[in-house]
Amino acid sequence: MNARSNNLIASKVAVRLGISGIVGSLVLFAGDMLFYYDGEGSDFVANMASAAPERIVASGVCALIAAW
Repeated sequence: MNARSNNLIASKVAVRLGISGIVGSLVLFAGDMLFYYDGEGSDFVANMASAAPERIVASGVCALIAAW
């Protein structure tokens, strides 16, 4: 057996997976900001109650993309 047989994944694959995880978390963060953030108030419950349906759908799409 050679020295590389102990590695489960190649280092390039590990780097790509790490970068995709970081990008996915940023996309999920952006989706949450679409859902929770409102520039006029800081009450998250009130902001969620008054969010436009398009923002809720966009937040869900961002979560779907981040999960992939």
